[in-house]
Amino acid sequence: MKNKKRNRIMLLLILLLGITVGFAALATTLKINGNASITKNNWSVYWDEDSIAVTQGSKGDTTPTVENGEDGSVNTKVNWSVNLEVPGDFYEFTIDAANAGTIDAMITGITPTLPQNLPSYVSYSVTYADGVEPAINHLLPKGTKSGSTITPTTEKYKVRIEFKDTITPEEMNQIPEEGLSLDFGYEVTYGQADDNARNKPVWILPNGKTANNLTVGDELCVQDQCFNFISYDGNDAVLLAKYNLKVGKIYNTPSTVQTYIGEYTSSEEGYGLQSSETIPGNGFAKGVVPYSTNAYWDNSYDNIYDSENYVSPPEYSGSGYPTNNNYSIAYYVEQYKEKLTTDYHATIKSARVLTISDLTSPSIGCTDTPSEWSEGSCPTTGATAFINNNSLSWIATAQNYEKVKYLGGGTIINGNYQGLFDASDRINAIGVRPVIIVEKSNL
Repeated sequence: MKNKKRNRIMLLLILLLGITVGFAALATTLKINGNASITKNNWSVYWDEDSIAVTQGSKGDTTPTVENGEDGSVNTKVNWSVNLEVPGDFYEFTIDAANAGTIDAMITGITPTLPQNLPSYVSYSVTYADGVEPAINHLLPKGTKSGSTITPTTEKYKVRIEFKDTITPEEMNQIPEEGLSLDFGYEVTYGQADDNARNKPVWILPNGKTANNLTVGDELCVQDQCFNFISYDGNDAVLLAKYNLKVGKIYNTPSTVQTYIGEYTSSEEGYGLQSSETIPGNGFAKGVVPYSTNAYWDNSYDNIYDSENYVSPPEYSGSGYPTNNNYSIAYYVEQYKEKLTTDYHATIKSARVLTISDLTSPSIGCTDTPSEWSEGSCPTTGATAFINNNSLSWIATAQNYEKVKYLGGGTIINGNYQGLFDASDRINAIGVRPVIIVEKSNL
């Protein structure tokens, strides 16, 4: 390595010498002076004692305590104790894991410890505040530095233990007079974020499953975004979002009268992601999105709709933000794909909306009819019941030149206008539930 460096320097001297000799009357000296200092990075991951909050309704008035670890690490252990007396009693608290260091941290290990022979009437969980389970490689970014001050980055954990009210009389009689003493543990290990691992999400697959042996209905999650497996397409897996996206307008729909309440905005938590609360057409029309803002697919009737082939295009198939036909649904689907790529570091091959071909495939088993006034049906029980997780989701298949199909309550419904309102001023409470295509090697 030193010899290579010397050769470069010698060559530079020769060239400079050549310039000096060749152009002795024109001499110019260029100088670059600089100074570099390297500041030592610091590692500081801990439980924030000041963030502890016991959930209202919890049994007792005890507050967890934070202590140093046996290895001398500061504020790395949380202790709690509670006495649950009556079925239905629970104890729950939240606490922040904080990173006040100058190095990104990520979870490298998770070790839960449950008592042997844990009774079925006792439940214990450690999750993030939104109910999602912590996962390997989940990032806890470094703190934000301003001058000499570092503001910690935090992730809120939720701990809950419950004496379930489903206990039977027989189980109650088996509890000793002195009660049960149960010890629980949970260790989450943070290590320095690895450049390769931090940008690769950890897909959580069902126990015993790999990317190569998934079956229809299997649920796969990347952090809090979950999908159901539909089928394989060569080396790709076709996955359907578990819920509709939190986008679009909100209406109050108690009967035939609709009252506009507002719409989801980008400032709301979870905007643009899946939400179990976004269920169009169920009391409140939450997340109403027109398939197209145009009254018709385009101005050429014959090119868009073939009366003999109702499943003919248009079908939004994930080719980017369309510049024609005013597909409003395409914007949200592509926006979701970008969120999965940017925020979740997931490698998504493409994203689109369900099609009739998906639904009527042998793996799903829906039936459909080309008649405008008939409705097809989908299974509502068994492995394919996930199709009906949300009410009313668009299907990317045209019914005719001005209508598009949608899915709801186990039914493929024909003949609804693309726009938000049809000629009768009735609301189309239809939501966006994307399909994503992921290479098996990325699962």
